[in-house]
Amino acid sequence: VLNGVGADGVQTGLSPGALNNFWRSVENLQTAQGRNIYYFVSQASPLRKVHVQGTLRLAGAVGGGIYDWGYASGGFTADSKVDAGVEFGGQQQFITRNSAIPPTEKYKHG
Repeated sequence: VLNGVGADGVQTGLSPGALNNFWRSVENLQTAQGRNIYYFVSQASPLRKVHVQGTLRLAGAVGGGIYDWGYASGGFTADSKVDAGVEFGGQQQFITRNSAIPPTEKYKHG
């Protein structure tokens, strides 16, 4: 059980985000109650067999103004459970298979 997972390698500046976070994967883990996973990735980086007992955040605040949410470009999750919803932010596309995710109406961005 983890207390949280955070992203590194998130660029800032004129084109902020996670467009260069390739070939990362997370598998077989569970967060502590109420803890989030910040998974800012691109190019189908997989997230498999995880139980997020908080929010799964696929993009997040990295700058100011129009760049508040940065960019991320594609990921994949399978055989997972997310208790508190998914925050998509600037994520361009994300594929999900065989996962339990609650409605995300309150986490829409834009």
